[in-house]
Amino acid sequence: MSFFNRLNLKWYANLVVISPMTLMLVGGALGGVIGALGTAYNIKVFSSEKSNLKKYIAATLVLFVSFIAWLISGSLLLVLLQASVGWANGFLAHHLCTQPMIFLH
Repeated sequence: MSFFNRLNLKWYANLVVISPMTLMLVGGALGGVIGALGTAYNIKVFSSEKSNLKKYIAATLVLFVSFIAWLISGSLLLVLLQASVGWANGFLAHHLCTQPMIFLH
């Protein structure tokens, strides 16, 4: 918490800064990476000289964009994994079901 002490923020501002890390709870490793990037950007925003209103608006947008990025990247990853597993299952099923017949002759 020493880093947050250097920013000199109130407790609720600290919660806003680390809010993208909540993706780690529901999003696993991918959520953790995206949440860490969002938190790093929030730290940069709250370290700036902008007004408090702009900081909180930016942090809210960062949380929203982080969530959307997690949904899109997670969906794409799921589609890619299902496609590769589907291909592998079809390949294995074809070779395991048809090739043993060759050995029966």
